[in-house]
Amino acid sequence: MAELKDGRILVIEYKGEHLEDKQSEQEKRDIGRLWEARSGGRALFLWAVRLDDAGRNVSRQIEAKVRAQTDGRSRILE
Repeated sequence: MAELKDGRILVIEYKGEHLEDKQSEQEKRDIGRLWEARSGGRALFLWAVRLDDAGRNVSRQIEAKVRAQTDGRSRILE
């Protein structure tokens, strides 16, 4: 969990390949996505995996998530 400079909250759930398809894990993913959708733009949820379908590692997945839903001014707090 991280607070971005613009005040949004980023939550990252990392899953290894052996857990990605388990029903209980998919339910957690769905809850995270619902939380983000209902946050009014104040929250971001990322279901991270070692390599996503686009071939991005976790770091690139985070960058893409933050950039996709920002005007370019936000950066993750260090």
